[in-house]
Amino acid sequence: NASNGIHERYVYDASYVKLRDLRLAYTFSPKLVGRIGLQGLTVAAVARNLAILHRDRELNIDPEAALNTGNVQGIEALTRPTTRSFGVNINVKF
Repeated sequence: NASNGIHERYVYDASYVKLRDLRLAYTFSPKLVGRIGLQGLTVAAVARNLAILHRDRELNIDPEAALNTGNVQGIEALTRPTTRSFGVNINVKF
C-alpha cells in the first residue's frame, strides 16, 4: 500500500497518447505562383503539444514532464507541462 512514502492512491497508469506535432500545408500550383514571378509557394500552419489523452480523464499530469531522470524518475512534483505552441511556415522559391 505504501513504499518509501509513496502511497498507492498516488500511483497512476502511465498509458497516454500525446498529439505532439500537427502540420497542415498547402502547396500552390507552379502555374498560379508563376504569374507573380515565383517558382513555388507553400504555406503551412503548425502546432506542437496540442493534447494529452489519459485513461483517467481527470488526470492533469504530463507524463513527459518529470522531476528528474535519475533516482526519482517518474515522480511528478509540481513540474510544468510542456509548452503548447502555434506557428505559420511560408516556403517561397524564387
